[in-house]
Amino acid sequence: METVTRSHSYQPVKTTSLYYRVRVTFDNGRTHYSNVTMLRGSQAVTSKPFLVGNVISSNLTVNSPAAFDYAIYDMNGRQVAKGRLSQGLNTVSTGYMTNGMYILHYTSNGEQFSEKFMKK
Repeated sequence: METVTRSHSYQPVKTTSLYYRVRVTFDNGRTHYSNVTMLRGSQAVTSKPFLVGNVISSNLTVNSPAAFDYAIYDMNGRQVAKGRLSQGLNTVSTGYMTNGMYILHYTSNGEQFSEKFMKK
């Protein structure tokens, strides 16, 4: 019976994202690489901001676990507002916006989240 040796090493992720792929060398000398995979490190965002209610009139309230940039888009894809959220409850004025559906898009450290809301 032939003995097969396998080895690996592990180092904790210290960046927000880590990309890796596996290299396999077969007995015949051929080498194969896996697809690239991304791991999110300890600094990656683990929770996302969320809109308090999804039907609003003059202001929207966002509860944010950390600092996030945000942008608001109408249903035609036009950006109608942008800014920065701080940790905790944030109020964003929407009094100047016409009634209709909008998308609130959050970004931070490469993470992206979106949610819809209706302005009445």
